[in-house]
Amino acid sequence: MYCLDTNIIIDIFRGDTQLQKKILGFKDRNIPFFTTCITLCELFKGAYKSKSKEKAIELITDFYKNIKILNFDLASANLFGLNCNILEKKGKKIPEVDVMVASLAMANNCILITRDIKHFKSVPNLAVEKW
Repeated sequence: MYCLDTNIIIDIFRGDTQLQKKILGFKDRNIPFFTTCITLCELFKGAYKSKSKEKAIELITDFYKNIKILNFDLASANLFGLNCNILEKKGKKIPEVDVMVASLAMANNCILITRDIKHFKSVPNLAVEKW
């Protein structure tokens, strides 16, 4: 299972055909894709800043219909607390929203797909790939 980070979804919206083909190839093999409630929030935040708000919101809404959303539960919240503590002790500062995304992916046994591997590689035991 794969969890798509915000930057991956934005690149899909911008028409990255290589990325679209890669994802379709996985979907053809019935490999599920997810994203997080955090990513959904980030997408809407960007949409409301966009010059084409209505179009951006429509893109997100259509995308939402075709992907499963990972939401926080006890396991993912617990992992968030643990990951924050580990990163703090290591002196690794990454945005809390990235720790949340990582924790949601981990709690749901997903590989996180991103183009910003820099932050995520600091999270212990996170399966992450750069696409």
